[in-house]
Parts: sequence; C-alpha cells; structure tokens
Amino acid sequence: RGPLRVAPEVHSAARVGDEARLLSRTAPTWVCADRWAGASAACASATPPSVLLMDDGLQHPTLHRDLSLLVVDAEHLLGNGRVLPAGPLREPFHRSLARADAVVALSPPADAASRSLAEQPSECSLRRRLRLPPEMLLLRGRL
Repeated sequence: RGPLRVAPEVHSAARVGDEARLLSRTAPTWVCADRWAGASAACASATPPSVLLMDDGLQHPTLHRDLSLLVVDAEHLLGNGRVLPAGPLREPFHRSLARADAVVALSPPADAASRSLAEQPSECSLRRRLRLPPEMLLLRGRL
C-alpha cells in the first residue's frame, strides 16, 4: 500500500493505521509498505520535509541517515530482552545499538506516572542497565 499522505478526515484507521492517523494531526504523515518509496514520495511532495522520522527505520538499510535514534522505554527498558514474538524487541538490542548515534529513554507522561522526571532512573542507572558504551549519547524525556 502507498505511498499515501495521510489525511485523518479522509482516511480510516483500517486503511492507514491508527498510529498514522494520530500522527497526521501533528505533522505531515506518509504510509507506504516500501519505506524507500514512502520517503521518496514525501521528499517529492509540494511541501518537502526538512526532517524525516521513520518508525522502525533502523531495520531499513536502504535509507540514508544523518542521525539514528534508538528509543527505549525508561521504565521497562528492553522488557524481557527477547525479539518478537517472544518479547518486545524488533531485533537484538546489541545490533540496534551498533547502528545508533544516540539512545533516547522516554518516560510516561507525568500524569500517567506518579513520579517526576527526577524520580525516574538516573542516567548512570540507565547506562549500566542498558550496557551503553561511554561514548553513546543518552537523552531523556517524556512521551
């Protein structure tokens, strides 16, 4: 399917997915089974983007990258550490980490968690638990 620029008032979740519909309310959003074709269509559009954010883009080697971000859940980290379908990971963490320029550890929104960002795991704790190399940039934030 695609490439298709999502228009939430026109496209149903059944056609483009609920996540794409939600994202399209904030920023131009494209869906396409072929990542390269989708990125090409977005860049050739009447309003080409200056930045492309790709969901699960680390697994697509045909795409040129200026920066690769590996996003993890700051509370659950890697879950049970297993790859789908036995766990939450798309691929073994060490493979993704080898291709990432930085790790982004996201915490739930403040109203969803009773803890403040200061009460979330420390950078030192996250680095140790994820076994990040010292040179790896670690960013923290909230959803």
